[in-house]
Amino acid sequence: MEDGKRGRIVLRGRFRSRSVHTLDAKGRLNIPSRFREALREYDCETLMLVPLGDHIRAYPLEIWAEMEERLVDQGMMSGELESIVYMVGGAEECPLDKQGRILLKPGLREEGFIPGKDVMLTGMVKWFEIQDREFCEATLKKVKGTVKQGISALSKKGLI
Repeated sequence: MEDGKRGRIVLRGRFRSRSVHTLDAKGRLNIPSRFREALREYDCETLMLVPLGDHIRAYPLEIWAEMEERLVDQGMMSGELESIVYMVGGAEECPLDKQGRILLKPGLREEGFIPGKDVMLTGMVKWFEIQDREFCEATLKKVKGTVKQGISALSKKGLI
């Protein structure tokens, strides 16, 4: 979409960057303003939270609904039913409160491997991930060693 100023392209509703946050005593997480702005682009103040073993994915409802439709249309017949049941069965709808926070319930934190209060939020374009800070930092250190391979793979696909 162009914004009219010199034909500049403006991408809306994108989750980008990474930041560290601390859950409060009740398990609430303050969603950064840049992510709340992306949610507004979807005309949405509610996230679908999905625990995926070592993190929680947070989807705007519109993106989640599109995924569910694809699951119904294609995924349920793919023979990967156990993974789909795990993903959909663990999903929780979570509205932002007036202060822009969401509540990460204890069971959801347990399933998403978030044992402490310090978390890292990572934008993944159409969703963002909530991960234990220490685990995420350790993963990032491992990934740094494979960046050149990733760049090469993206280049071969014509993505960069």
